[in-house]
Amino acid sequence: MKLERITELVKLAQQGNERAFELLAAHFRPQLVAYVRSRLSKSNRSCAEDIVQETMYRAWSSLSQLQNPRAFKSWLFETARRQAINYPQLKSVRPILPTDPAALHGLVARIRNRGRWKDRALLKHIWEEAENAMTEKQLRVFELHYKEGLTHEQIADKEQIPLGTVKWLIRSGVQTLQETLNAKK
Repeated sequence: MKLERITELVKLAQQGNERAFELLAAHFRPQLVAYVRSRLSKSNRSCAEDIVQETMYRAWSSLSQLQNPRAFKSWLFETARRQAINYPQLKSVRPILPTDPAALHGLVARIRNRGRWKDRALLKHIWEEAENAMTEKQLRVFELHYKEGLTHEQIADKEQIPLGTVKWLIRSGVQTLQETLNAKK
């Protein structure tokens, strides 16, 4: 694929065109897998596909930050290099979900906004686990905040409970969910 076509696809992808990004991913995936394998120890080479998948996710998530679309290839390979370096450490300690409510809120918002099928499956999994792991109060506040997008203050008013209780229920709900998901690893 020529640089002009890559640049054109990057610009479209930066505007939210998923198909353009899929074309870029399909074009660069074989090169990235080979590159990542060359950077890993023999014991970790089988992880190359996972690293490339994470690279593609991170590239899609932060594509708007790329200022020069002509530099996409080098930017993508640098992202893959960082993922390959960090992968051995991350795979053993990386949580399934962030424990910080603000970070979880960001994850849920990104999934909602992107609407990608695999992300929707993750979101469905999060809600199913939440329903099984949380108390009724935690789940109610969790759903109001993450599903309906209400602020802490709006939840406190709607449910007629103190603001501090809302914050505690959200934090403890996230921790309960995190513990449940980590136990299932």
